[in-house]
Formats: sequence, C-alpha cells, structure tokens
Amino acid sequence: MQKRFSPFLLILIFLILIACNGDYGHNIKDSEDSPYALRDQGFASLTRQNPKGALEAGEKLIKIGESEKKPYFGIYGRILVGQGMFLLDSIERVYPLLHEAELMAIEQKNDSALASIYNGLGLYTSNVFGDQNETLRYFFKGLDAANRSGNQRVHSLLLSNISLIYSMSNDRASLRYASECYEEGKKHNDPVMQYIGALNMALAYLNAGSTSQALNYVKKAEFLLHQNDVHDYSNLYYTYGLVCRASGQTDDAVAYFKQSLNPGDGRPIVLRSYVNLAEIARQRRDFDGSLALLKEALRMTEEGHEPVTRPELLHQMALTYKETGNSSQALKYEQMSLADKAERQSQENTQAIEQLKAKYDMERAENEVIRQKTQILEKETEIYVLFGVVIIVILLAVFMTVLYRRKNRMYSVIVRQMTEAARHEEALQSTISNLEKVIDQYRQSSDRQTACEDGQSDGGEAKAEPSTQDALDEKSLALLARFETLMADPKTFSDNLLSKDRVAKLLGTNRTYISAIVNRRYNLSFTEYLNRIRIREAIRLLSDPENTDSLKTISEQIGYNSTTTFYTQFKEETGMTPAAFRKQAQSLSK
Repeated sequence: MQKRFSPFLLILIFLILIACNGDYGHNIKDSEDSPYALRDQGFASLTRQNPKGALEAGEKLIKIGESEKKPYFGIYGRILVGQGMFLLDSIERVYPLLHEAELMAIEQKNDSALASIYNGLGLYTSNVFGDQNETLRYFFKGLDAANRSGNQRVHSLLLSNISLIYSMSNDRASLRYASECYEEGKKHNDPVMQYIGALNMALAYLNAGSTSQALNYVKKAEFLLHQNDVHDYSNLYYTYGLVCRASGQTDDAVAYFKQSLNPGDGRPIVLRSYVNLAEIARQRRDFDGSLALLKEALRMTEEGHEPVTRPELLHQMALTYKETGNSSQALKYEQMSLADKAERQSQENTQAIEQLKAKYDMERAENEVIRQKTQILEKETEIYVLFGVVIIVILLAVFMTVLYRRKNRMYSVIVRQMTEAARHEEALQSTISNLEKVIDQYRQSSDRQTACEDGQSDGGEAKAEPSTQDALDEKSLALLARFETLMADPKTFSDNLLSKDRVAKLLGTNRTYISAIVNRRYNLSFTEYLNRIRIREAIRLLSDPENTDSLKTISEQIGYNSTTTFYTQFKEETGMTPAAFRKQAQSLSK
C-alpha cells in the first residue's frame, strides 16, 4: 500500500486558515492603522486566501515591532509573512520566519502565538517533507501551548490536525482525536470545529473499514457546512468520493471526485481526486483517460501544488503504462518516481542543516548582544553595586539549594509512603481473601449449630431468629469482601469501560447497593474509589525500577483513556506528577 500523505494536505491547509482567524481579538476598538488592526486584517486576508494582503500586513508589523521595540507585533508579523509565503509556495522563507517567531514567542512567554506557530511548522513539515513523526512533534507541542494559553480554537484545530496525521498511517488513534475535536466544537458552540471534527471522523471510520459510520459523519459535515457557510466544498466532495468508492458506488464516486476538482468556493482543489479518477479509469481499462488525468496532476505539482504527491503520481503513471504493455515508459516513470523521492530526501536533509545553521546564527547574534551589554554594564557599574549583586546571588543560591533539598526530602517521603502503600495493598488483598474464608467457615459452623439445636429441641421454646439488621450486616460484609476481591483484579480495574453498573452486574446486585457499601466503607464515591485503585497500581508500576514503559502506556494499562486525566488524578492523589514520582523512586531504588 502506498503512503497517503496527499489526501489530507488540502484539509490541513484549510485548518491553518481557520487557525489564522482564531483568538487574536483585542479588547479595545482599534483604528484602521493600529498594529492590532493590521494583525487582524492580515489574518483575515489569510482566511480569504489573499496571501499578498497577509504579507503586506505582516511586513508592516515586523517594522513596527523593530522600530518601537515591541516583540508582540514582530511575532505576529513573522507568522503572517511565513504563512503567506507558504500559500504562495515560496517555502524557502517559511521555516526561518516561523522559527524566529518561535524563539521570540518563547522569550515573551506568548503561548497563544506559540500554539499557532507550532501548527504552522507542523503544516510546513507535512506538506514539504511528509515527515509524520516530526509533524506530530510540532502539533503536540502546539497542543501543550494551547492548553497553557487557553486558546480553545487552536486547541481544537490541533486535535484535528493530529487526527489527520494518524489517518495517513491508518492509526486508530485518529478516531479519538477527531472525536475530541468534534466534541469540543459542540461544547463551545463552534460550528467550524464541529465540521472539521465530523469530516475527520468520517476519514477515520473509512480507514477503519466502517463505511456506514463514515457516511453518517460526512453527512453531518455536509449539514454543518451548509448551515454555517464554511466554504470547504472541495474537501467535502473528495471525502464523499472516498466513501462512495469504498462502498462500491463507483459512478457516484467519480461524480464527487469531479465536483471536488471544481468546488466553486475559491478553495484549492484536492489533487488526490485526480489520482482516484485515474485509478478508476485504469480499472475500467480506459488507459488514455487515466494517463491524461495523471499528466494534468503532474503539471499542477510542477506549478507548486502539493509537490509531496509527485512521487506517487509518477508511480501511478508507471503502473498505467505497465498495464498497457509499454514497458519502456513504465520503467522511465518508475525511475523518475525513485529519483524524485531521493531528491526530496536530499532536500529534507539540506533543510535540516539550514535549520541548524539558522538556529546557530541566531544564538550567536543573541550571545554577541548579551556580551556587548555586559561590557557596557561593567564600565558603568560601581564596584559596590557588583559586590551587592554577588551577595544577592550567593544568598539566592543558598536559598534555592535549601529549597531544592527540602523539596527532594519531601518527594522522598511521598515516594516512600506511596511505595509502602502499594506493598500494603498486596497484603490487604491477602487479608480480604482470608476474610472470605472466615466468613464461609462462620456460616458453615452457624448452619451446623442451628441444625443440631433444632434436632435436640423437643417442643421447647424456639431459638430466636437473627434480626434483619444482623442479616443485613452479614450480607454487606460478604458483598464488601467480594467487591474488594473483584476490584483488586487488574483485569477489572484496568478495563477502561468499567462502570458501577457493570460491577453490580458482576456481583449480582444493584448499583445503588454498590454505591452504599463503598461510601459507608471508604467514604468515597465509586469513581473516586476506582481512581484510587488505579493510581495505587500506577505507583506500584512507577516504583518498579525494571519497568521502562512510557507514562502513556502505563496510563492505558491501568484503564485511563486520557493521559491528561491520568496526570490530573495522579497529582491529586500524590501531590506529584507521574514523571517526578518515577524519577524520585528510581533515585531511591539506587
């Protein structure tokens, strides 16, 4: 199966345009010439696919940032110019500009801008190099920045982008991230994010082989598109074509693919539609039609449209010529495909070197500025001021050292306590097992004694029946022992679909009774009790020096669907992050 980067590139372009019109509003009413108005006009130009307008606004913002020494405007100016260059296919300046914006945003602690920058860098990496791992690295960094800044629109957007990248490799994680984007869109009443999430869920279900679910979500996407004037017909029609083709409705698929080539909304066409139409034509033995479509697609790549798809187009040409029996042409295009891949790899390596060089040059320039400032400071500063600074530095270093040692001691105490608790947990399971045996023995002994007394009684006074309360207590005790035994089984508590109803069913009782005994015994809700068991298992795993599983893997092993939820619950239970706990535990084990 060929790698499929291109089906998703136009969707990614659409997504970054949405991000450009995200949470950049200003609190005051801006004049048309204000920097804030320029920023908003620039992002509006990107959304309207007017890269020249974005470039003009971005260049002005860069000048304002430099002349007025306001890095905020310089950051957004570089974002606008970089993304405008990307839309104009002038990719040689994209990375340096976005990288400069990244360094400035980090220095200014502007997480909202960082989220958009990492989104742009991920898009650049995906479109130019098709490097999924590097693309995901940027998108996840953007996700963290969006979380820190509270930039909900870009957060949802990045979830969708991550879903698309996973879809390219048929990874089932695609569905989870697309679903999160869709649900966040519903939660925040954002129809554009709902549309994007629905479209991505359709692609994810299509990759999973569920065409009925894919059709369901592409219809939802179509409804949202029409209701909210989203203007993304090319991607919608293309996705409809994929669903129809997967369902065996080839004629409908052809119609939709053709519509995606002429969407009528000003958006770029989906180049992958040419490939699908060419493959269908080849299957129908229409080799001339197939070659014509592929040649048209190749012509478009030469004009700079989705160049990353070129190796696959050349490979499809080779396959078509091979089926016609033209071996020489088939060999020619296959060699061209391999050469194009090699050239792209070479470009990627060159770009990586240029990135390192740009980073080195920038750091060198920054170091030179710092050195000059230090020299000026040394000339103008009196000796007693320097002496005072030294004293303050020493005192601060002592304070930080004491604070660090106290924190380490505190962490050590927490880790020891939690590790010991994990060991006690195992002893508790043994106690529960013994308790069940004692209860069974007690019942058997009681039954024998009652039978014996009834046999010896000759009309005497009847033995008093146990009270309802006593029977209830005994029943509760037995149920509690069974409940604790069940929940101690890793197969039970690590089930990410475990619920109170399911536990009640397994124990042959009802959910209300389960809630009552858990609350009465532990003064906790069922969910709190389940989280405590899972976190204790996590403590046991993290305390094991031979356990090298990642935190994400451990989170999934103990039953959490979300790594974020695992981090939150672990910190609430222990006061530490899982990473800090593992580091301290490993230090103690040594």
